[in-house]
Amino acid sequence: MGTDPYHTESRATGTFVSTRFGSSDLSRMRTLVAAYVRAAGLTGTAGNDFVVAVNELVANAIRHGGGYGDLDLHRHDGNLSCVVTDYGGPAAVPAIAPPASTQFNGRGLWIARQLTDTLDLRGRPDGLTVTVSTRLPHTPSPQAPWNPGRPRTPPPSPHR
Repeated sequence: MGTDPYHTESRATGTFVSTRFGSSDLSRMRTLVAAYVRAAGLTGTAGNDFVVAVNELVANAIRHGGGYGDLDLHRHDGNLSCVVTDYGGPAAVPAIAPPASTQFNGRGLWIARQLTDTLDLRGRPDGLTVTVSTRLPHTPSPQAPWNPGRPRTPPPSPHR
């Protein structure tokens, strides 16, 4: 990914997407995550919820975590997970509580928690790592590698 923290590059192999993002990449991240979520089989409200949750995490990393970060998406054991890592310096793990109705900011982590099955926060000496996951409606067949650029072709039926 180079030494420039704002350089963005992504790779997609199998069931994994990893990319660096910077302050001008919020829309690109939302588009990337939405495409991956659809291809992973998470559609409708559940898919939209996951995209919104990840968008909140990326926005938080840009605003509060040094202006850039890394995003990793993967499928495992019937779950879709996203790890967002920022580099804003030593991070205390923030509390996740419903925001006050008069509060203008401070909703991102709470929203992400409401829209996903799990949310895990890890403070590090150089920033914060947030992982969200949600259960996929079904686990795709392992017979063909997943490619986010094209739809999967179902395997032949064994009953023919």
